[in-house]
Amino acid sequence: MRSHPANTLTGRALSAADRRQQLRVERIEDAEVLKIDYARVEALYFQNPSFGFYFLRLASARLFRNIASVEALVEEREREILRLQVATPATP
Repeated sequence: MRSHPANTLTGRALSAADRRQQLRVERIEDAEVLKIDYARVEALYFQNPSFGFYFLRLASARLFRNIASVEALVEEREREILRLQVATPATP
């Protein structure tokens, strides 16, 4: 579980067709949890350049983390394929 500093955003991008995802958050001290819909995020993105830039950085960081995870998984699978190919002798 990751910890977030005070006054920061956490959440999930809405990528599902019905634009619904679930996120579990554990509160370890007093906090306020707010909910915002996609239309409001989109409006804030255009109305407030600072928020827009922050949101782009947040989304980009998550995208790069996801890419790194997928790349690591692909490398692991490629090593496993190679291991299986070496372990299985070719038949004539």
